[in-house]
Amino acid sequence: MLRAARSVIPVFCGAMVVCGGLFVSCARDSHPLSDLDGSLQSQSVDETNSLPSIVSAPPTTSGVPVPSVEDHVRSDFVAAMAAREKCDYKPDACDFAAVSAQGSEMDLVTRQTMTMYTDNNLRAVAGRGDVLIRVESVKVSGSDAALVSCVFDTEVIVDVGRASGAFDDVVFDDSQRSDRVRWRLELADGSWRIISGERLQTLTGGDLCDF
Repeated sequence: MLRAARSVIPVFCGAMVVCGGLFVSCARDSHPLSDLDGSLQSQSVDETNSLPSIVSAPPTTSGVPVPSVEDHVRSDFVAAMAAREKCDYKPDACDFAAVSAQGSEMDLVTRQTMTMYTDNNLRAVAGRGDVLIRVESVKVSGSDAALVSCVFDTEVIVDVGRASGAFDDVVFDDSQRSDRVRWRLELADGSWRIISGERLQTLTGGDLCDF
């Protein structure tokens, strides 16, 4: 990827932007209705003692702590960055909605970058480099959040020669870079979405994040 507009940290106007299922089984009652009817008819009822005593049970809890708002922001950010990284491998199938809020600066730059990748047959190569991300701080104010992350990007971007194999792929960018970025996120429909980012610190050819 072009380091100025590559990987999970695109740049715009001088500013940097970068599940389990629930299974419920409902078993049928093991007694046929006819058996239940016969059982009820054969029993005599003592009406003087027909009401059971009422015992109030203490409330039960699952024992699982409720995630904080900061944890929610962190989780949604990490998921969005994972979706952004997937776009580098399949730019023509990028899930833009999973990356950022539609129409935001991050969305615009991501779409521009993926168009450039697609037009020039560029993509990341599995097993060659990686994108390591650490969330360093999260601050929330109402429906806005500021998150600082440190990213070490060693992805290798190639110019794909033929889809049938990698033997004729040409390395387009194999440089390494790390960035500390302050991100802006907004809460929408219960999810925190990346809006934009500002680069705070950059190191080319090294890891300022201490991974």
